[in-house]
Amino acid sequence: VELLRHVMDELGVRRGDAGRPQRVGSIGDLIDGRHENDLEALYFAKHELDFIVAGNHEVAFMGGPGFIGQPHFVQDTLGDYLKELRFRGLLVAAVATHGVLLTHAGVNKDYAHVDAERTAKSLNADWDTFLSMPPARARMLREPASILGLSSLRSGGGISKLKSSAAPGCLWQDWEELLVNYPKNFSQVVGHSARGRIESSLDNVLYNIDTAGYRVGIAVITGKGEIILGSDFQAP
Repeated sequence: VELLRHVMDELGVRRGDAGRPQRVGSIGDLIDGRHENDLEALYFAKHELDFIVAGNHEVAFMGGPGFIGQPHFVQDTLGDYLKELRFRGLLVAAVATHGVLLTHAGVNKDYAHVDAERTAKSLNADWDTFLSMPPARARMLREPASILGLSSLRSGGGISKLKSSAAPGCLWQDWEELLVNYPKNFSQVVGHSARGRIESSLDNVLYNIDTAGYRVGIAVITGKGEIILGSDFQAP
């Protein structure tokens, strides 16, 4: 939360900063259950962000598949707060803005629609389906697949096996896997695969802003759908 607060102060995009004409949000993994201030981070997000795109970390505390190193002693506390954010309409699976799709790990051709807006609508419908399912079923079957489907790279497979594997969902897809199977008809900004730096596809359709946790990757999307990137805002 200290890093998030610092970045928003540096950018001048806190609520109340000149009326803040921008919409400001996160593309997930705000928490991991291993930090004392995780609840503080969610509280800050509730009051300062316009949207939170759920990451696999958030979903793990809401009854979805877990991640390596996930603690269980805070499951109910974080899960209850996340469900409140979802009830408020703040926590979603996808956001489309000015023709750009924002998800945690990206959408490949299998789940893409004709544009970012219709793709986001479809993913958010599947998000509602996940939240209505018994947690044990969601964890075991990884359904809906567009949300919870596991990347073959994330489960230990190699690039050579990608074409024969089931399509991964927008929470668990590896960056390298997305690069070989992404739709070209709209731009995407994703995170999830920690790279330590911002990266993009060669055609500048796909952007990864996960800078590995010790700094915050930033994507500014203009009203014309242009994407401006930055990644050097570090904790003081």
